[in-house]
Amino acid sequence: PFVGAFNWHWFLFGHGIDTFLPLFPVYKHDINPFPQAHNCWLQFLWEIGLIGFLLIGWYSVSLVKRLYSNKEHLLIAGLACIATDMFFAFPTRMTQTFFLIVAFLAFCEKKYIDKVARETNP
Repeated sequence: PFVGAFNWHWFLFGHGIDTFLPLFPVYKHDINPFPQAHNCWLQFLWEIGLIGFLLIGWYSVSLVKRLYSNKEHLLIAGLACIATDMFFAFPTRMTQTFFLIVAFLAFCEKKYIDKVARETNP
């Protein structure tokens, strides 16, 4: 359903943050009835490309592994809730929710750093 030649640059690096709405209808034959992709993950893939998407995936897996090693199961459940919500909705498109997600990620990092600091300096 897409029109035009395949562009490796856009596939690898994306089209830019917040460009889905103005650019996606250009690539389709029909008019896009929705102002966003089907979920946040697809919109991220479109906007930041495969390399940016893989970096987010790498960071997410790394964070879950570090939290699991510290037995922070409740924080992992919180991350799973955020990821699931991003699959069915668009929490990152609301400013207040985006800042809550960033604050939660910072809290997860702080919990990990505090645990490591306590283990290295008893």
